[in-house]
Amino acid sequence: MVPVRDYLLLLLLCTGLVCAAGIPCHVEMANGDEADMILHEVAGGHLKCSFAFLPDSILEVEHERIRRITLSDEKPEPPKTGDQIQLQDYSMMYGAFKKIEKDEVWFDLETGTSLRFPVSAVSRISRLPLNKSQPDLVPRGNAFVVRTAGGDRLSGKLRQLSDESFNIENDELNASLVSGALQVIQFPMPELLPPDTNATEEVVVPDTLYVELHTLNGGRLYGQEPVLQGGELQFSLTAGTRITVDMERVKTLAFTRSMIPNARSVLVWEKFADQDEESERTVKILKEGLKEWTIHRHKDAPAGAEFRARLLSSRALVVPEMENLRNIDGKVRVGEGPDVPWKDLIRDQVRPILADYMRRGGRIVFLCLEPEHQPFIKALNLIEYEVGDRSREEKVKFTVAGRKISVGIGETFETTDATAFYKIKAPAVAWATDEDKLAPIFYQQFGPGSVIVMGMDYFEQNEATETLLLNAVRIK
Repeated sequence: MVPVRDYLLLLLLCTGLVCAAGIPCHVEMANGDEADMILHEVAGGHLKCSFAFLPDSILEVEHERIRRITLSDEKPEPPKTGDQIQLQDYSMMYGAFKKIEKDEVWFDLETGTSLRFPVSAVSRISRLPLNKSQPDLVPRGNAFVVRTAGGDRLSGKLRQLSDESFNIENDELNASLVSGALQVIQFPMPELLPPDTNATEEVVVPDTLYVELHTLNGGRLYGQEPVLQGGELQFSLTAGTRITVDMERVKTLAFTRSMIPNARSVLVWEKFADQDEESERTVKILKEGLKEWTIHRHKDAPAGAEFRARLLSSRALVVPEMENLRNIDGKVRVGEGPDVPWKDLIRDQVRPILADYMRRGGRIVFLCLEPEHQPFIKALNLIEYEVGDRSREEKVKFTVAGRKISVGIGETFETTDATAFYKIKAPAVAWATDEDKLAPIFYQQFGPGSVIVMGMDYFEQNEATETLLLNAVRIK
């Protein structure tokens, strides 16, 4: 590995010397190297910076070579009063909600900047301080869901009558609400997939650079076309709104070619996992092998606005063996909503959320799928599989396509007695096979995103199978 100092000095020979002032920061390179730098310019496809010990020598570095830029070590301090707005694309800001007018939401940032967002781009507006003890408000089809200061929850068509009042209407009620009494306005979940879209077809997206920015007040912004002018960074939120942020208010800045933030976090969904054995072991491997990462555990139904927001901030979704899944014919409750059949929940919320996640560049890792899991997987409309064999130790060889997951292991590895082997068909690709061409690991591409199925349930593991799990999460 070339040290970041040597690597950037090589770039220096190509870019020349320039004298300029800049912004002190700490730069983490994509290859793991780090250095204290001075940031001078952010432009399309690259930025210009210099070493802190050599501030007058300007280097030009491509954005994709940088994982994160830290401008402040201060711990974010979200405001205690005012309003919070969350967008459908993962962005979240603080300020003052002004009104909903026609098809736009008006919102003033803490800095005084007035922004307008399409209604379809907004996920939620909440009055501070947030009451985290209350259940999640889950979107209901095309309806708004609101919660009042008194704890009332109403859903239906929402209209703003004046600065002081709203009207909410459905088949059973027509009510007027005082604006000051509204604690949460949950906007409808967007239609993430057209009705007839087949999620197994590859989705092609433009090769676009995205910027992820975290502010000192705990906000996060996500967009495109970043430009640094003086001490201000301008870029377009994915909702289309152009925004300007003072760099003195920025904590971290990151770049990515996918629409999934460049964070080191994993979401583990454990609703149907055997949490005494396989799931606990899976989480333990992730925590011990990814010490600098954040491992989030979600034990409820994988639906709703909160699940989607957490998913969009995760590099990968890991689903441990669903040993406690017997069928999906029962009902489940998500947040404060009514009990709904599992099949309806998967069709209406889970499948669109996961498909949208992969469309943005996300990765889903399923562990040890069994024949009894097929109704659930089929309802998601992601992959097809057939279990060819189960529970045997076998020396298997990585395929050419599987070299990306074999880093740190070699050309072969030994499975454990807790491993399933699959018969697969295109467009799935085997990443390792035995002599009978059965695959303990296979992969399927979904545009910029992917699904990885690993036959290991981690009731038993060895060094190689532990590394495989870690690689499945962190490979590019």
